[in-house]
Amino acid sequence: MPGLFEITPSTSTVVLDINRQGTVTFTVKNTSKMRIRGVARLVVTPPETAAWYTVQAPPAPPPENGQSAPADPLIRDFTPDGTHTYAINIAVPPTAAPGEYRFRLVVANEANPDDEFTESAEVAFTVAPAAAKPPTKFPVWIIPVILVVLAIIVGAVLLLSRTPEPPPPIETPTPTGTLTPTALPVTATLTPTPTPTLTRTPLPTPFGGALDSQLAFMSYRQGGVPNIFVMTVGESNVSLNRLSFPSNVTSGNSFSRGHNAWSPTGDRIAFMCAGTPDKICIMNADGTGFRQIADFRGGSDPDLSWSADGTRIIYNCLPTGTTGSQVCSVNLTTLAVTSLTPNGGSDDFDPDISPDGELIAFVSRRGGLRQFTLFVMPANGSRVTQLGNGADSDSDPDFSPDSTQIAFSRNNRLFVINVDGSGLRQVGNSTGVLNPNWSPDGTQIAYQVNCDDDGVDCDIAVINADGRGARVLDSNSGSDFGPIWRPRPRRGQ
Repeated sequence: MPGLFEITPSTSTVVLDINRQGTVTFTVKNTSKMRIRGVARLVVTPPETAAWYTVQAPPAPPPENGQSAPADPLIRDFTPDGTHTYAINIAVPPTAAPGEYRFRLVVANEANPDDEFTESAEVAFTVAPAAAKPPTKFPVWIIPVILVVLAIIVGAVLLLSRTPEPPPPIETPTPTGTLTPTALPVTATLTPTPTPTLTRTPLPTPFGGALDSQLAFMSYRQGGVPNIFVMTVGESNVSLNRLSFPSNVTSGNSFSRGHNAWSPTGDRIAFMCAGTPDKICIMNADGTGFRQIADFRGGSDPDLSWSADGTRIIYNCLPTGTTGSQVCSVNLTTLAVTSLTPNGGSDDFDPDISPDGELIAFVSRRGGLRQFTLFVMPANGSRVTQLGNGADSDSDPDFSPDSTQIAFSRNNRLFVINVDGSGLRQVGNSTGVLNPNWSPDGTQIAYQVNCDDDGVDCDIAVINADGRGARVLDSNSGSDFGPIWRPRPRRGQ
């Protein structure tokens, strides 16, 4: 079968510079009559030299026709007869053995990489032996220095070897009187001044404890219906308080299992209250100020996220006449609802807006993906970028306080990734992890864990952001879910 690509290197032999570095470019052309997403890789001989090479991919063009940009920087879209240029940078370490080394570029069809690929001709370079150091010349100037030092030593020996003359006899003076010492008077005692102790006054809260040590979560632990509780987290213990709600809200099954949201100042909380249809509701932390702000038609439990400027709430919704869940925004002043991903059928869920207000993370099966996959976009919904791999199941993204990282659940394990798609890492070894949420100082992540097969009887746990110190905060027979740290108020709030 003829190759799908034509790969042309700029040279067959690379000449390294004095620093043992060099560069060669490969021009890759799509010779088929169809659009292909090609993935590039380098094959080197011998294999242990792979660290010497860096593949510099061509700039990624903007996505066309609503397609998402590839997450892998070595994947590029090739139109029929389209070309891309890859630069291979070589940096040979000083300890490398002399000899000839070879490599070639392989470009494959991402849809069938094992059968549809093209290899370039081999490119070679030679590592020359390290140049021998010239012999060190004898420093002639050191001879007079040695002679001067020897003269000083001889002079010192002669001087010390002379016999000294005896000293003259000492006459003993005749005493003329008795000298009596007089004690000086003590005029004062020096007492050190103690250093004052700095006392930190904690912010007052309706529940006790510091604001940034409190977690709100949903629980079935009282009455078999979901209610919102606030947990104050100490070093070795926790304390619980149930939020007080108006009587017309607490009757019956009035709350959902979704992810609630604190206001940026931590004095209000948003949640879903049951109705026909269900509603997005907010109230003060002491149970006052209750109001309904929007109808909820989302097809599943909502995930709410309050913007840092306090003006809107982001959530997943199902606008009338659409077939797939979308990311929506409700203005808390006008109560106007705006769809940020108005391309029906995408199944967009679990939105979270970054603390700096610049980005929104969510999961989706857009583009025919079989699994819910992590995506990120500007807060106005103008451009969507895929961060997940499409093969693993992602859910519940949550931005770090500095807006540079996203914690999320992948295959029910806790992961963290940078907002540009780099630095993916698993945090801890817990399974059954859902709804992660960063602490306000960025040092801990709270999440629900230990759910049974029906997704209930869950517990609330925390872990250090470095993956150490995982612990369940409060284990009980009722199901706890959706933990959210209470924000730390900004200066002036």
